[in-house]
Parts: sequence; C-alpha cells; structure tokens
Amino acid sequence: MLAHKFEDKGKNTDPTGWYMSEKLDGVRCFWNGSQMYSRNGNRFFPPKWFTKGFPDSPLDGELWTVRDNFQKCVSIVRK
Repeated sequence: MLAHKFEDKGKNTDPTGWYMSEKLDGVRCFWNGSQMYSRNGNRFFPPKWFTKGFPDSPLDGELWTVRDNFQKCVSIVRK
C-alpha cells in the first residue's frame, strides 16, 4: 500500500491505535523469502552480505540511504 497524505479537515480524528511511520524517500522493495523485487516486479540483485540473515518469510519495505539522497539510492538499485 502506498502512502497517502492524511488530512483531518477539522474532524479532530483521534489517531490512538493507528500505526504510522515517517515517509522515507527511497525505493519500494519486496522480499519474497529468497529474492528482492520492485513494486513493478523488476528483480533486484543485492549482494549476499546484504540479505544474509533475512527471513524466509515475505517482507515489504523501503530501500533507503539518507535524507535528500533519492537519486543515489535509485542508482545503487539499478546497478
């Protein structure tokens, strides 16, 4: 699920019990338990040291370097 901007518009919605996190400017990544893919289904080829210790179960997350460095992250993923 992609992030969406939350706009309360004066409703004073109580966010107690909600899960949320900071939006990182990175590359969406899916781990199927043995391989990594982009959200469009393009396979990534990370080095073995990077995925060492990853679980056999699926993960969905973001590949990220540091703030304001999106293009560098994209260039690393495309190599």
